Amino acid sequence: MTRSYYSHHRDRRRNDVQAIQKDFKQEDEEEEEENYVILFRTSFHNTVYDVLKDREGWRETDSEFDWDFNWAGVEWIRNNYDSIQFEVNILS
Repeated sequence: MTRSYYSHHRDRRRNDVQAIQKDFKQEDEEEEEENYVILFRTSFHNTVYDVLKDREGWRETDSEFDWDFNWAGVEWIRNNYDSIQFEVNILS
């Protein structure tokens, strides 16, 4: 009888801890979902554009160089990256 008493309380404590951890994890995920925005830019208006604009937390930007993600064509890369001087930490 003593063994089952301790087993019962150990299992109950374990379940309580798991429930608390689950609650904290859900709160952290909700905060992360509310706080991030990824700015994207693309010259393509096809499936790539549709997928990017429909993603939660992603927003299109009109800026030439202020973006987090750019789906660009070869011509745009050649025209723009040939004239850009990157800071040291940008490419690493």
